[in-house]
Amino acid sequence: MSIINAQAISIFQCDSLAYMSTLQERISLLLSKTGITQKDLANRIGIKQPSVAAWLSGKTKRIEGANLLRAAKALEVNPEWLATGQGEMRPQENQESEGMYPRAPSKEDYALIPQYSTKGACGNGHYNDHVEVVGGLTFKRSWLDRLGINEHQACVIYATGDSMSPTIHDGDVVLIDQAPHPARTGEVYAIMMDDEVIIKRLSKEFGLLLLRSDNANKAAYPDITVPPQHELQIIGRVVWRGGGL
Repeated sequence: MSIINAQAISIFQCDSLAYMSTLQERISLLLSKTGITQKDLANRIGIKQPSVAAWLSGKTKRIEGANLLRAAKALEVNPEWLATGQGEMRPQENQESEGMYPRAPSKEDYALIPQYSTKGACGNGHYNDHVEVVGGLTFKRSWLDRLGINEHQACVIYATGDSMSPTIHDGDVVLIDQAPHPARTGEVYAIMMDDEVIIKRLSKEFGLLLLRSDNANKAAYPDITVPPQHELQIIGRVVWRGGGL
């Protein structure tokens, strides 16, 4: 075992005592411990690799400003410790002091899916005369990949009404996959019908296409029969819902 690896193990086991006098030592320790390469670190910070090499050679002895914050985030350490070698090396989860490293979702791991002002009715339909992006929700890219969802072909809207209860409740947020796949019976879709957005489950019976509600009260929420030769305008497949308990 090399000296630097032995130091890394010792220091990571006792963060509160971690003190290394030079930036060169601190960067070397972190790269050795994490396995991050000079090139990777440079890319994460948004600088050129020779700048990182200058830290490791001791040619550059200080790191400040935005580069300090980005480097601390990439290496998951406190900016103060990275800059000076003093204080806690790693942030404590229960501490919220001003100098702590912010634990924000990483753009490399999470995708921001746009949220539209459109409301999808789980009832008789919801008219949307104007649609705009009003925000977004983050989803883990690995989870989207497992579901086969392209982040650039997905959106988030809110549901209204109880016709799809208990599957989807009033006020639930739903994630919609807008990729051009063939519609499948049994799946839930956001559909544009007569200039209204509705959320229903597709079904086929005796050659007829039906839009079903999951709510068992069929008197209040009857199935909708799609007329023959009618071209159904599908916005996308509902793949996830989230809401309060």
